[in-house]
Amino acid sequence: MALPLFISDADLLNAVKAAVGLQPSDTISGEWSTIITNANRSATDDIYSRLGMQGFLAPTIASWDAAQDYARDQGTFWALTRAAGLGGYSAPQLKTLDRREELDKKTVLFVDGVAIAPVVGASQVGGITHGTSTPAHDSARHFNRLSGGGLWAGGWW
Repeated sequence: MALPLFISDADLLNAVKAAVGLQPSDTISGEWSTIITNANRSATDDIYSRLGMQGFLAPTIASWDAAQDYARDQGTFWALTRAAGLGGYSAPQLKTLDRREELDKKTVLFVDGVAIAPVVGASQVGGITHGTSTPAHDSARHFNRLSGGGLWAGGWW
């Protein structure tokens, strides 16, 4: 079962239009429909998987106050990255929208203005909470993030 999106495809389309200097009422080519849908799913997956790897549970992530802002930026990043052939979007311009690194460093999420810490420790989901990182640890952690392996809400996903 797919996790619920944080923003609608229509909202993401408007964000992408704004990023390229268009108005919400402006029409764009039909290729964008699939790009937007896939980018929105990728943004949602980035948010859930990366915060999940930090030890946050799905209900907390779903209620996170800043989720829509992150989804909008991350979705715009993916849409423009995938549509690079449709327009000249520079790597520095795109990098400002890519919030994956920020997601990897979250230690608290605000839900209704209340700070929520991760429920599951990072060491339980492939991270290191103390000690020294070694190349073996880094490789294992990188593999977990790429493969989607890790502890999620009490079970493996």
